[in-house]
Amino acid sequence: MIIIVIFAFLFLCFVPIGVRVIYDDKFSDIDIFLFKKLKRTFDLDKFLRSIIVDKENNKISFQVIVNDLELLINSKKIIKDIMSIITINKSTIILKQDFDNHLQFILFWNIVARYTYIIRKSFKKVDNEYYMITDGEQDISLELIFHFNMFNLVFVIIKNFKDVINIIKIKRRQRKNGTSNL
Repeated sequence: MIIIVIFAFLFLCFVPIGVRVIYDDKFSDIDIFLFKKLKRTFDLDKFLRSIIVDKENNKISFQVIVNDLELLINSKKIIKDIMSIITINKSTIILKQDFDNHLQFILFWNIVARYTYIIRKSFKKVDNEYYMITDGEQDISLELIFHFNMFNLVFVIIKNFKDVINIIKIKRRQRKNGTSNL
């Protein structure tokens, strides 16, 4: 029995976990999948709203945004280390805009160029990239598919253990003050 538990634990540690983020007019989802059959879908709009909305009065609160920024700043090193273990399998951006002049078109390509620079610099590897800017009704489509495994994630958490403890203390303080939404 112990051997089966150890084998299952090791199997889950080394099997890649996939995440697909889709954002456009029709879909805004985050899919997390272990295999093709084991998939969990989250609505991206609801997820982002839960981060910035105060749970007591159900409105966007400046204090909650400040607390989330504080948490983000304190977890910057962990986020960078997690991003360095992630392999991006697909990155797609399609921008549609009714261009009045060529300056807007150039500006959009500069935005795409900056995005590609950040993606290539921050993540371990980027396999498939597709970027397109077209003339049409204003729209943006984003798809990002990446994989990581739990073993590397646990290693990053152990490596940044002091920062994890600091983040837990900040969340406890925010919860005690009644300014936490997580």
